[in-house]
Amino acid sequence: MGQQRLRNTSDLDDPQVAAELDAMLPWDEMEAGRLERFNRILLWRVLTGDDDFDLDHWVSRVSNRPAEGQA
Repeated sequence: MGQQRLRNTSDLDDPQVAAELDAMLPWDEMEAGRLERFNRILLWRVLTGDDDFDLDHWVSRVSNRPAEGQA
């Protein structure tokens, strides 16, 4: 991706970044809120080029789930 990290990246590891990405919004319902967090993580991975970024293993749990019919 040609747009990755074209800005000041000195604060990428700031804990406030993760807190903002993990924040629940007042209008989020539980199901929609979980999906919103999941999508924020995926977007942040694209923006930063960090394929390992995760918050409380949201994406890891889904990607490690066995495919249907493999149990």
